[in-house]
Amino acid sequence: MNDVPPSTDHPHASYRAPKDNPIVATDHPRRRIVAAWVVASCVGLGAGVWWRQQSSATEDASIATLQAALDTAALTDLNGSPLQLTVFAGRPLLINFWATWCPPCVEEMPLLDAFYKDNKDTGTQVLAIAADKPVAVQRFMAQHQLQLPVALGGMGVIDLVRQLGNVSGSLPFSILLNRQRQVVQRKMGKLSPDDLLKWRLK
Repeated sequence: MNDVPPSTDHPHASYRAPKDNPIVATDHPRRRIVAAWVVASCVGLGAGVWWRQQSSATEDASIATLQAALDTAALTDLNGSPLQLTVFAGRPLLINFWATWCPPCVEEMPLLDAFYKDNKDTGTQVLAIAADKPVAVQRFMAQHQLQLPVALGGMGVIDLVRQLGNVSGSLPFSILLNRQRQVVQRKMGKLSPDDLLKWRLK
């Protein structure tokens, strides 16, 4: 997001004392110091307000960028039908990015499947997005009798995880979205039972 310069009409962007202000009109050294302090304080307050506004705007833009990246991701289900993440709206969602060719990804799948079964009715939802070929994922799911929802994204998944803050594109990578679809947790590497305990949302 481009930085927006402070508006020149901001109430604290520029401070000018009235000409008849006795603090400014007098030549008393102590009063000059007081006047300078008043001016500096007003400018500082204005800068602080603008900084808070900028920080809030940056955070909002970041949330919007992440949501747009997820909403526009080219995903399909195991049958090849398009899958939109909006179908998971209304409840927290744990998204795990993985692949059958990734050993730590394979190791954490039973744990994720158990988490899905424990929470599928009322708690945190789970979606495993694979950076893999459909046939490999279908074979893996059948062999291990996993029930958690799986999406296919091909190697486009690597670009997606980079947009979500994983600049190296490493797998496994997991994020947790709250009910407002904001990213509230991220982890690069294999999830642990303690991680999932902390990530359980209602």
